[in-house]
Amino acid sequence: MWNFHQQQTLQPHRAAQLRRCLVLGVLAMLVLACGGTSDEIPANVVAKAGTSMLYVDDIKRMVPAGLDSIDSVEIAHQYINKWVTGELIAEKAIFNIGASNQEINQLVRDYRNSLIVKKYKEQLLDKKADIDPEPEEIEAFYEANKGNYLLKEDIIEGIMLKVPLDAPRLKDLRKWFSKGGLEDLAEVESYSYQHATMYDDFREKWVPFTTVEQLFPAKFDNRTKALSNDILLEQSDSLFTYMLKITSFKMVNDTAPVSYVEQNITTLLRHKKKLEFFRKLEKDIYNEGIKNKSVIYNPLYE
Repeated sequence: MWNFHQQQTLQPHRAAQLRRCLVLGVLAMLVLACGGTSDEIPANVVAKAGTSMLYVDDIKRMVPAGLDSIDSVEIAHQYINKWVTGELIAEKAIFNIGASNQEINQLVRDYRNSLIVKKYKEQLLDKKADIDPEPEEIEAFYEANKGNYLLKEDIIEGIMLKVPLDAPRLKDLRKWFSKGGLEDLAEVESYSYQHATMYDDFREKWVPFTTVEQLFPAKFDNRTKALSNDILLEQSDSLFTYMLKITSFKMVNDTAPVSYVEQNITTLLRHKKKLEFFRKLEKDIYNEGIKNKSVIYNPLYE
């Protein structure tokens, strides 16, 4: 009897064998489905479209491990049909457009180079560049561009609470909310742990007023009044009482707080640093090529 260690050693080999058998079985089923083999193409070729050939190894790479034969056949069949169609369309396009092999090869080289360069730049960016802006950079950019950050909606900071209508000491809760001192708001938080079905303290996070308003049973009749007065906003339905204490607010066309637009600024600065890194990289590589004389210009065309 095999011990556990021997079983572990055999499993990858057995899995590989099963996978090979499965792939061969899939290919055999596909050949039968397509009407048998042809003497015109080699045995290791699954299909031929024009002058291009699709090989058995190509199909093996496309069949994921762990699939049953039906799923494997379906995936392989779809891939073969897609490949054949793509090759036929490409051949017809070349014929009708009239592109020469030289033109096609140049397009392929250009595309290949662009992919390789893109991959190389991304790798260098990950390894050698720190493009995350410092808080001082964000603040400086914000100060220099305040005019571009005017609010398009009202935003608030505050506390919202939702409690059942039959919750105890609602009068005390309203009093704590209305006063709004540190000790009072501590009482509100303590109360919420025992009786509230929802409690959200967003005193340090700006939120669109409409987002909070949607949590109430109805919209507020006078939004300007609701925002302008340091009062407790309250509504009730048949089951709950909803309370909102606004501690800070900014209205439409006010300058947005830096914390509200920080993520947007961070994205812009990261993109700017990324472009600067790539420009410097290109310049350095160019200068290196000139220095090493791997770049030579013909004086006739300078």
